[in-house]
Amino acid sequence: IFTLMCVVVWKLGVFRHISGMFLSWQGGSLTVPCLYEEEYKSHPKYWCEGEHWSLCTIVAYANSSSTGISVTDHPSQNMFTVDLKKLQDSDSGWYWCAVEIDGAADVRDYVNLTVSSGKSESLCVNQNIFTVV
Repeated sequence: IFTLMCVVVWKLGVFRHISGMFLSWQGGSLTVPCLYEEEYKSHPKYWCEGEHWSLCTIVAYANSSSTGISVTDHPSQNMFTVDLKKLQDSDSGWYWCAVEIDGAADVRDYVNLTVSSGKSESLCVNQNIFTVV
């Protein structure tokens, strides 16, 4: 099984933006890269689920894991990754890569995940679709 990951990254304010939609197949795995600025290396990072930021629920913090989700901080790369395994249709939805900021709004960026019942793996970023069959 081949995995194709093509991510367009650019700076947006103080968070590096990974705008886009990730597509995977049911039962598949996906790694979402979440990039952040140097000044946030020591801040807690987390993965949050919910279409609206104000209503999102924290699913996992960096360097911890929960069922099917592992969040790992890579400070030397100014990035944390979210590993999603055994994806199901119910995992489809809006998520947020976020960095916790004491006394201010957390820095965050959105990701839309769609889990397909097809056998191919796709990744779509900024409306450009790449498919491996």
